Amino acid sequence: SATFRAAISSEAEITSIVLEYGNEQQTCGEVIAKAFPQFTPGKTVEAEWTWEMRQSGSLPPGAQLWWRWRITDANGQETVTEAKTATWLDDVHDWQTITNGDIVRLHWYEGDQAFAADLAKAAYDGLLFNETQSGLKAEAPIEIYIYASTDDLKDAILYEPSWTGGQAFPEQNIVILGISQSNLDWGRDAMVHELTHVLVGHLTFSCLGDVPTWLNEGLAVFSEGELDPDSERQLEDAIRDDTLLTVRSLSSGFSEVADKAYLSYSQSYSITKFLVETHGQEKMTSLLLSLQDGMTIDEALLQTYGFDVNGLENAWRMSIGAQPSSL
Repeated sequence: SATFRAAISSEAEITSIVLEYGNEQQTCGEVIAKAFPQFTPGKTVEAEWTWEMRQSGSLPPGAQLWWRWRITDANGQETVTEAKTATWLDDVHDWQTITNGDIVRLHWYEGDQAFAADLAKAAYDGLLFNETQSGLKAEAPIEIYIYASTDDLKDAILYEPSWTGGQAFPEQNIVILGISQSNLDWGRDAMVHELTHVLVGHLTFSCLGDVPTWLNEGLAVFSEGELDPDSERQLEDAIRDDTLLTVRSLSSGFSEVADKAYLSYSQSYSITKFLVETHGQEKMTSLLLSLQDGMTIDEALLQTYGFDVNGLENAWRMSIGAQPSSL
């Protein structure tokens, strides 16, 4: 929760107090929340209101809160205070910060400087890969918060899936991850994965449409590099056994069944890799910008590549030696 307090004095009796508040993020328009604290009218009053995030849902660690007070007196005179800001972050951990270039700001509290520098470099290299290979460029610094474990991470956010090990918040330019010093290899890949979601989210931000899951996750896995051996083997088995999932079925959320979920990620990687390596980075950027303009994925694919989702399915399957789709 966040509690806002104000002590206010006026020459005339204060009759109305409104708290206006929010957090800095990408939105489709100006979003201002309002609260109406209880108080006793008078020339000197105290106002207090608490934002209970167990009811509204929690902000990500590192989010920038802002607030101001709108005060009206008995003469109808309205006064609006200057906006103040604060970083929404726990004071349980002793947070430290390291930067890499002008686009990575990494915050951590457990592990030495070398641990943090390693992750900051992985983040910087991942952003560079995305810029050169997928046309995804960071336009502003990205704030990365590293928790020492997934348990610590889950303590910091509300109502997230139990398997969450990391999460991206493109609207606020924030990534949070639970990375222990013994799990650094996984951490580097997870870092790049989540950063890619931030980049995709920024480039395609729109109130008119969205990005299909296979493309969003495919770009994230593609940015990590080659598939791990187990994922590669599972994909090869699905190609051999003709058990690939259709591209259209991968457009919305992935299955919660583990095997299907893993295959969904591997296939999305393979589809995205096919588009980038066959048709080039510039067309991938054009595809994403078309989605930002509100086109459906079929319309965006047709405009960019000359085929729709079904055409993509057939071309991709042919490129990997799979059986043609029966759809």
